[in-house]
Amino acid sequence: MIIRGTRVFTGEGDGKEKFTEADVRILDGRIAGIGKDLPDREPAEEICELNGCKLIPGPVDIHTHGRIGLDFTTASESEIHTMLENYLHSGVTGVLATIMTNDRSILISAFERVNRVISKQQGACDEPGENLLQREATVYGINFEGVWLSPEKRGAHLLEYLELPSVKTYEEFDRASGGNIRLATIAPELEGAMELISLKKDRTHFSLGHSKADYARTIEAINAGADHATHLFNAMPPFGHREPGLAGAALDRHIYTEVICDGYHVHPAVIRTVFNANANRTVLISDSIAPAGLENGVYTSGGQPVTAKDGKILTMDGTIAGSGIDLFEGLKRCVTRFEIEEDKAVRAATLNAAESVGIGDIAGSIRMGRNADMIVVDDAYNIIDVIKNGVFTMRKNR
Repeated sequence: MIIRGTRVFTGEGDGKEKFTEADVRILDGRIAGIGKDLPDREPAEEICELNGCKLIPGPVDIHTHGRIGLDFTTASESEIHTMLENYLHSGVTGVLATIMTNDRSILISAFERVNRVISKQQGACDEPGENLLQREATVYGINFEGVWLSPEKRGAHLLEYLELPSVKTYEEFDRASGGNIRLATIAPELEGAMELISLKKDRTHFSLGHSKADYARTIEAINAGADHATHLFNAMPPFGHREPGLAGAALDRHIYTEVICDGYHVHPAVIRTVFNANANRTVLISDSIAPAGLENGVYTSGGQPVTAKDGKILTMDGTIAGSGIDLFEGLKRCVTRFEIEEDKAVRAATLNAAESVGIGDIAGSIRMGRNADMIVVDDAYNIIDVIKNGVFTMRKNR
């Protein structure tokens, strides 16, 4: 299939990626050609005209706990597939299934279930002629935001399940996950944190967060191998001009910095500041939890009641529990409301996210050989269609 009549975000260049008029060829679920006036491979090759729409890479949400009343920590395998279909229709083509603090047995079970979902997605079709990857978001691995957190900065995580970092516990979780823990949050001031980061940094990306750490301790953790900051500014000391803290160290050393892009967790002016300081390593995330995508009401998330109202989700004591939006909606807000430069915002939701967890060679960009996962949008960032594994998912007649 050849897609024509579109403005393509190629992701090429030195950080000043722009849109270019080009055709895109898709073959066997991969991008097989990009350029103007691509010749037909054969007379019967399908041609799809997009009539001037924009084509962006499929967003990859590396920090999302769930949506539509479900979450990755407690959902059954069938419920996870239901979630993944909903992610796709929301304009999110890939995720790290984010598992949060809970009882040890529940965590082990969650790691095992997500591992089975990943294996099923990688194992071809669930029914003859129908590939899972054509109708649901891809799970690229696990984000473990749990247990190795500061009690004082735990946010919506339950205190009784927190514990000190240990290599033994990590290896137990890693075995249960099938080696799929791509990202894990850790408070660097905790005893055992530096050892775990140093020993396992080549297997898992460690993200600093839910922490009281000062600037010096954070720099020590970065030097040990940590390369992310979990939802920058949230669940950490405030940035100060005499003590810049974890946030200041993350920006100073240009590690990957997650930013929740709903406009509630972080003020739009601060989001702009993060982009100005660290655009090529800013990663937009949703941090969505189970009530995301549902009507206003009282729900349960992480084993405790939360209230969802107008996109804000709070615990009963008023603590922000997580986000009520999806990543594409956050990207749209950045472009249309928060005054983030379009190319930087798109990159932060796609290529930066993918590269930050080691999947930039297959996802997050419209380049030769990458997965043919793309979103068709108009200039106002309304979704026209979603292309997953080379298939238009919303307009079957294309």
